[in-house]
Amino acid sequence: MVTGGPAVHKAGVVGWPVGHSLSPVIHATWAAREGRAIAYEAICVEPSDDAFKAAIERLILEGYKGVNVTLPHKERAMGLCDEASEEARAAGAANMLTFSGRRIHAHNSDIAGFAASLEEAGVRPRTALVLGGAGRRAASQSR
Repeated sequence: MVTGGPAVHKAGVVGWPVGHSLSPVIHATWAAREGRAIAYEAICVEPSDDAFKAAIERLILEGYKGVNVTLPHKERAMGLCDEASEEARAAGAANMLTFSGRRIHAHNSDIAGFAASLEEAGVRPRTALVLGGAGRRAASQSR
């Protein structure tokens, strides 16, 4: 057994389905470039409150530092958090959960990412059709 190496920080992306996610490749590339010891995986979690709660509890017990959250769990994630960022509260959804002991912190970067994408493209839409939970609030924030 080898000891004394850097601790591996565990994280992942949870969703249903989630096998198509590029997040594990993106995070592995970033970790290698930055010399970080990170294990990041796609984690399938069935679309029910009970399955999501059980999965998050299991990940906390297994020492995960946090997860990205994708469909259909973004709104469900808010029901488990002990505290939420202003952005997560505004969206009513979380796309990131971080764990500190047994405490769950909810965050949302969807609004900022959506607004930055529009700004970068030079787009200031006056009318839009928005499909998706967090997208409703993101669209209202980017006016």
